[in-house]
Amino acid sequence: MNRRGWLGLPLVGLAALYLLYLPDVQFVLDDWWLFQRFARAPGRWEMARALVENRVWGSFRTNGLSFVGVYGLWGIGGARPGFYFVIGVGLQALIGYLLYRVVERLGLGRGTAWAAGALFVVLPTAHNPVFWFPSCAPYLFSAVGVLVYLWSAAGEWSWRAGVLQAVAVALAFLSGDQAFGLLAGSALWMAVVWRNRGPLRSALVAWGTLAVVGALYLGLVNKVPAGGTMAAKFDFRLGRAAQNVAAMWGDGYYRSTWWALGIVIVVWWVLRGETAGPPARAALLGVGWWVLGVGPVLFLRWRELRYDYLPGLGLAVALAALCRRPVITAVLVGWSAGTVAGEIQQCWRPMARNTQAVVRALRKLENVRDHDIVAVAGTPARIGTAPHFAMYLSYSSTPFVETVTGVFGLHVGRAILWDSGRLGLEHVDFFRELKEEDLRRAHVVACEALEDCSVRTVLAREVGPGKYEMHPLKNYRGSGDKIYFSK
Repeated sequence: MNRRGWLGLPLVGLAALYLLYLPDVQFVLDDWWLFQRFARAPGRWEMARALVENRVWGSFRTNGLSFVGVYGLWGIGGARPGFYFVIGVGLQALIGYLLYRVVERLGLGRGTAWAAGALFVVLPTAHNPVFWFPSCAPYLFSAVGVLVYLWSAAGEWSWRAGVLQAVAVALAFLSGDQAFGLLAGSALWMAVVWRNRGPLRSALVAWGTLAVVGALYLGLVNKVPAGGTMAAKFDFRLGRAAQNVAAMWGDGYYRSTWWALGIVIVVWWVLRGETAGPPARAALLGVGWWVLGVGPVLFLRWRELRYDYLPGLGLAVALAALCRRPVITAVLVGWSAGTVAGEIQQCWRPMARNTQAVVRALRKLENVRDHDIVAVAGTPARIGTAPHFAMYLSYSSTPFVETVTGVFGLHVGRAILWDSGRLGLEHVDFFRELKEEDLRRAHVVACEALEDCSVRTVLAREVGPGKYEMHPLKNYRGSGDKIYFSK
């Protein structure tokens, strides 16, 4: 094995830290929705075509190739969360290695190149899509395409290189929407910062490829209105951009700490007078790539942690260039690796275990039928960076409960309650009124603690101080329509 190969092994070791989560890994939100559609697909090729044509999502996107890949993996691994998680971790190691090769090819030395790859593998900004791989596949798959393109753009120009770049750009663009900014501007920024005309040809290749592929995709492949999607997703006002930038600063304690460390490094570097030469240009290059990665999501109407993933490529390059000393690199890589373990232990593992407890309780439900009502109460909406894997929103909770129970056509919510005298099924995004007789087809699972969830067969309503009216649910084994209880 050559030296490049040996230097890649520690990157694999760093990525393996994510495997601490493997014993508890569960599907997350969109995963339940997506895999239910895979299981009910009328045909293999029909589903693949629907994914590419945006008919599955019902909105205009350019990430169909990623989900075709996930669909192919589903045909191999089925509904096994660990299978997809291991593939996501492997992709993360590959992306770190590709970034190392890109920075090395720019002539910054193997030390800086390795630091960039290592930092990206464990950066807090990279965690979310790795923990949530099936639904976040577009971020990882498109990152591979972006880095193959940049690796070629950093080398000598040839027609063979141009073909490779065009293929990489096309695949990355059709694998993930957010890659557009990096594909359109990264080589041009490389030419500006490095004062080298060589990457300009690569920029022209990217522009031509994006124009042709985008036009063909929009005109011949996509089957949903693009204009309506843009209006629903984007708010092109400076106030929206400012809100999203502010949210980047406040996205969890890992983000704030990371930015603070970055500022300290910049100040230390400037005070030592190391503000010229290739390291300075490399830092500027990384900052530009970060801006290009953020650009496509800057005006979105909502903000998600996974949007930090692709900009993290530039952030890793900038920080690796700023480190300048092996001891600083070691501290930053070590700290970032610690955040992987910390986020698993504090956020994702507890949420996974709550999801497992809910699954165990749901499997104890008896006589579940089509159109029954199922409420799962007492689940945490979010623990740190981890949303509840199933009950966070209704679009995921219904396929989750239907998949676990094996019964379709259920009405699923987070609670059955009385609100201002109205009985209803409540979720984060709806309140559906019920009649009292509907309770005889209702099931309730309640969580008293993260790993303590159980089936309930009566529903209590307070009718006075210390007085309760008990309404039997579907599997209540006693007699009577109502039971009155005084505490």
